[in-house]
Amino acid sequence: MHLWLLIVIHSFNILLESQTEQHDFVCQRLYKSQVIKKQLVSVIWLIASFFIINCPLLPMVIIIALSATFLGFMILDETK
Repeated sequence: MHLWLLIVIHSFNILLESQTEQHDFVCQRLYKSQVIKKQLVSVIWLIASFFIINCPLLPMVIIIALSATFLGFMILDETK
C-alpha cells in the first residue's frame, strides 16, 4: 500500500515539474514583449498625467484619464 502511494505521489510531482518548466519557457518567450508594452503604457500615462496637471478641469481630466486607460488596456491585451 505504501509503495503504491509513493509511486502515485512521485508521478504527480514529475507531472507538476514538467508543467512548471513548460510554463516558465512560455513566460520567458513572452517576457520581452510584455516589458516593452508595459514601458509604452507607462509613457502614455506620464504624458496623460502631464496634460491632467496642466489642465485640471474635471471634464478634461475624465476624458484624458479614460482615453489613457482605454489605450493602456488595448496595448496590454494579449489576444492576437
